[in-house]
Amino acid sequence: MAAPYLDVDAFKARADLIQPTAVDQIETRWAGFTAQQIAIWSSHINARLKKRYAVPFQGTVPEVVLGWLTTFVTRSCWHRRGYNAQDPAMQELAARCDQAAAELKEAADAKDGLFDLPTNDAAGDSAVVDGSPLGYSETSPYVWQDIEAAAGSFEDGQGRGSSS
Repeated sequence: MAAPYLDVDAFKARADLIQPTAVDQIETRWAGFTAQQIAIWSSHINARLKKRYAVPFQGTVPEVVLGWLTTFVTRSCWHRRGYNAQDPAMQELAARCDQAAAELKEAADAKDGLFDLPTNDAAGDSAVVDGSPLGYSETSPYVWQDIEAAAGSFEDGQGRGSSS
């Protein structure tokens, strides 16, 4: 199993919908729970992205991956600790989890990469394909007829035929 992308202290520093003191309370009551959730969710992200991306990520982990991980672990921590489902912060967390899960699925299923993650194809390469002009132009096969008609109309207007 690959190393998790965050440790508990890094998670507490990134999380905005759970206070570090709440994480400390969870760790006091259920020692190792947060680290276990970080490992589980890191593994889940890797499993989802493995087919398309070079996981586990080496060196600097993409911020979007750390964001997904933080969101999922925050939810797990609140489930363990308990929460009021009517709390607006918990409703926001649920929406963030839904968005993170959708983005993770989109990243895994996408034909053209929308997330700047290193692919399996080439080390350090990005799945994002830079855009290029989308226009395409080719002379119509009927343009010659328009040119001939214009030339004929001009010659007719001059009162002379072709000057060949």
